[in-house]
Amino acid sequence: MSRLAKPSWLTKDFSKTFYDSQGLIEEDVSLLLGNYWLNDNIINFYYLFLENEKFREYCFVAPSVSFIISMVDDDEIKNTLHSLNAKDKKLVFFPVTDNTDISSSGGTHWSLLVFESNSGKFYYFDSMGSMNKSAAKYLASKVAPYFGVKASNLHIAKAPQQKNGYDCGIYVLAMSEYIAEHGLSDAQIESEITPSKATQLRKVILDLIEKKSQEE
Repeated sequence: MSRLAKPSWLTKDFSKTFYDSQGLIEEDVSLLLGNYWLNDNIINFYYLFLENEKFREYCFVAPSVSFIISMVDDDEIKNTLHSLNAKDKKLVFFPVTDNTDISSSGGTHWSLLVFESNSGKFYYFDSMGSMNKSAAKYLASKVAPYFGVKASNLHIAKAPQQKNGYDCGIYVLAMSEYIAEHGLSDAQIESEITPSKATQLRKVILDLIEKKSQEE
C-alpha cells in the first residue's frame, strides 16, 4: 500500500484517551500510516467504537483481555466475561494472537474467533489460512464452559486472505465489522473484503481518531 500522509494533528506529543478507557499516543496512531502491524491499542480503539456506537447488541473483547483469558483459571474467566455481559450478547468477538508468553507483548499474527450464542457455535476467521488455528481452538476451550457449550463446536470459516505480512489486524477489524453488520455468511465475507478495502480501513480509522479527538 502507498503510505498515508501524516496529518498535522498527529504531533509527537499526541496523547488522548477514548471511551474513558483506551489511550492512544502518536506511536500507536502512526501504525495506521504505512505497512505496519496493528497493536492492541488500535484494535481496541476500533472495537470500542463498534461496540459503543454501532453494535451495542454485540461484545467486542479487547485484545489484551482475550489474551489474558487464555492464561487464567475458570473463575477469572467467568468474572471477566460476566463483567462484559458476554452471555447477554448475540455475538462475541475475540481477537486471537499467536503470542503465548504472558510476560511479553505482541505476536506475529492476528486472527478472529466469534461466538454465536443462538447456535452455541464458534467461528474462526484467519486471513492467512489457518495460521492461528491452534490458538483459536485453545481460546475456545477456555471460554466454552462459561457459555455452557462444547469447544469442539468450532467452524473453520472461509476468510478473505491478505496479500502481505502486515495487514492481519486490519483484516480482523474489517471482518468483525462486516460480520456484525451482515451476519456470519462466510461465503460473502470472503468476496466482500478485498485488499483495497482493508487498506482503506486504515484511513477510516485515522479519520475517526481525528474526529473523536476533536470531540474531547
